[in-house]
Amino acid sequence: MAWLDEAMADAPRAIEAERAVLWAVINYDDLRGAADDLTPEDFYADSHRELFAAIRKLWSEGETVDPVTISAAMGEEAWERAGRFAFLASMEAPLTVDFPAWVRAVQEAATRRVAIVAGVQLVRFARENSAALPETLDRHLKRIDEARSRVGVVGGFLSTGETADEADPLAPAVDRGEAAHFGLPGLDAADLLFPGTVTTLAARPGHGKTAFALQSAAASAVDHGQATAYLSLEMDRRELFQRILSARAAVNYTAIRRRQIPASEMGKCRLEMRELRGAPLYTDDRPAARVEDFGAALRKLHRAQPTLRLAVVDYLGLIELPRSSDPHNARIGAVTRELVRLARELHLAILLLVQLGRRNEQDKRPPLLTDLADSDVIGRDSYAVLAIDRRTNDEGVVDQEGHIAVLKHRGGLQGQRFKVRFQGQYQRFIELSDREEPPW
Repeated sequence: MAWLDEAMADAPRAIEAERAVLWAVINYDDLRGAADDLTPEDFYADSHRELFAAIRKLWSEGETVDPVTISAAMGEEAWERAGRFAFLASMEAPLTVDFPAWVRAVQEAATRRVAIVAGVQLVRFARENSAALPETLDRHLKRIDEARSRVGVVGGFLSTGETADEADPLAPAVDRGEAAHFGLPGLDAADLLFPGTVTTLAARPGHGKTAFALQSAAASAVDHGQATAYLSLEMDRRELFQRILSARAAVNYTAIRRRQIPASEMGKCRLEMRELRGAPLYTDDRPAARVEDFGAALRKLHRAQPTLRLAVVDYLGLIELPRSSDPHNARIGAVTRELVRLARELHLAILLLVQLGRRNEQDKRPPLLTDLADSDVIGRDSYAVLAIDRRTNDEGVVDQEGHIAVLKHRGGLQGQRFKVRFQGQYQRFIELSDREEPPW
């Protein structure tokens, strides 16, 4: 591919750092751990790639790394082709204290090469109007993300001393971004929408999960100035806006939707419209999306709005699952794991909406975590799982009063229930004073 050869002719490389890394790992066994993040593909020179591949093979087999074992692992032909790596014997002993810097130099050059290859190939495919463009885009974005995640990192562990600097509860407070908000005082006090985590909200269809999520998004964006993203795979953005306006202005939703607002309530609507126009609340109402699409859009928004604190996904059942032969449960798990990765990468809370099964209604009992389809992977990846518990009577009428039940919480609130009332005419929940503690 001449076009790729031309693009890579002066590609970033760190030949001296590659040689220094190879020399160090051959001469010092104790540096192996610091090189675990490197792969043979990180090396630019073909001979360096072959040598490091042989070294990793010896490490995996528990063998000693020296010229004799390396030549055996590579094979005589490859060993001779590489000139027996005479440069290693002629090198002046570099300072091993610089080893992390050499590793970073090799990784950074490799990452830049990945970006060049990806960019050139994407331009080529785009110009040719290739049908393979979507798959090519996904593949290269994944490679760039994987490469980028390693730049500047030698190993992934920090000492407790380093962690204590960030986590010390006795130290002066540092603003690391407060939790996002539900707009309900009791729930907000529990810090359930914590940055870097996924919180799942489950409810039966028609029980108010979208109303609850919109109320949370508006509370975070309007009342607290926290940039908020809302991915709606079911409703268009105009309907979302009308629901938010109804909830915040306490004006009948049907009147707003039909544009029949009483003159006496026009003032409230205008006031809230003014607030909403200036709020950092962003909606995406595409009818279908993969989690990769959502991630790309969220990263773009985060670059423009670094204060992004909350992202709502409405809802899991409408996200396009990865195409694979894996079981449905495993593909759902791939989506929830990617959402966790996004939350941690961008340091924001993700509120994930899911549907609740019918079993608790049939058994006339409060919902349990096991009432969720795919509850094992959803529970695994969620910091907290909440459920809207509103009972349906024999005539099919849903009670206006109910509870927000905490089905799972890593901070110890599991089993607590917050009493709420749904005001359907305004598409919002209000919190009642009663709060039930778990029975244990």
